[in-house]
Amino acid sequence: MCVEDSGQPWLRVTGTVAARAAELGVRSWHVSLSHDAGVASAVVIAEG
Repeated sequence: MCVEDSGQPWLRVTGTVAARAAELGVRSWHVSLSHDAGVASAVVIAEG
């Protein structure tokens, strides 16, 4: 997970995951992060 200067998270996909995503036609990734009271969560959507 990487973060822009603005604080927006983005995902760097490499290796076998990137290859499989390309096979499946994934063109973009959407990332959402949240945290509260010591609990953190992340949601990643692969869009083709």
